[in-house]
Amino acid sequence: PGPRPGPRPGPVRVYDPVVFRGGGYPWPVWAPVFVRPVYYWNWATLRLVTCTAEDSYGDQFPVTEGGYVGLAYQAALVNIENASLSRCYAQSSNGASCVLASCTPGY
Repeated sequence: PGPRPGPRPGPVRVYDPVVFRGGGYPWPVWAPVFVRPVYYWNWATLRLVTCTAEDSYGDQFPVTEGGYVGLAYQAALVNIENASLSRCYAQSSNGASCVLASCTPGY
């Protein structure tokens, strides 16, 4: 990606998480190629995951998935990451600049 534009006037927006159970994300898939982070979570006790994508203005687009249990999240994680990127791409005024900011576990 190219250089990020300067800050937009006004505060950074952090949107409310959109919560899903077992997939069914409504945004067209936008999944850029990038090196995915490796997570060292206690997978067996996981109850939900929130992934957040961020655009070049700093606006954040979280997606929370609570439809799996434990180790099933290992297989679903790429889809949750992609859902947050797809939400950012669809809802941001600068969608092509979206990057995965973080994913956090919920136990």
